[in-house]
Amino acid sequence: YPDALFPSREVEKHEMATKDEEFVKRMKMLKTNFGDFVFDDLLNQPSPRLFSSHLSGKNLLPKKLFDGWKDGDDCAINGNVSNGDKAGTMNKGKGRLIVVVRNLKDTLVSLHHFRGVPKDGWFGNEHGPGSFARAIDIENCPNAFGSSFLWVKRSGVVVDAVGPERALVLLYEDLKLDFDTQLQRINNFLGLPKL
Repeated sequence: YPDALFPSREVEKHEMATKDEEFVKRMKMLKTNFGDFVFDDLLNQPSPRLFSSHLSGKNLLPKKLFDGWKDGDDCAINGNVSNGDKAGTMNKGKGRLIVVVRNLKDTLVSLHHFRGVPKDGWFGNEHGPGSFARAIDIENCPNAFGSSFLWVKRSGVVVDAVGPERALVLLYEDLKLDFDTQLQRINNFLGLPKL
């Protein structure tokens, strides 16, 4: 995960000044959509640190969350937990993980409209396979944002690996329906005083 961010403002300034125009454009888009921070900013947050991300899989999250894993283990793709059975894993890592999952049907419909209804529509036509076919194509996943199915699978493997004491899964729809109850769940999970 640190490799996905500039390590410091100095490195960021140097890279933005020396890289090609396409790189700079891509980095500006990432900062606009995901926040203007560097890895040092995350490390220097006061404890407890809190940051949000769309990243999933062991290889893209902070390594300290997974202390006890062997470096060669790769839960991000194959779904296997190498350091114990999924339910009983006693991971010695630090930190807590909260994963918010949205109903995949709602995700698909939202992306279809949010990204602009494509020429090939929902089910496809002479212009292409359609939003539905692209979304369920797990093997090739032509969507620039990746496969929602793989994101959920990778996140599930990470949650199993981290264990129920340090990982909480929330449903986006539950947050919308009963925010107060879900906020209390988060509060209890983090061990904070009652709201």
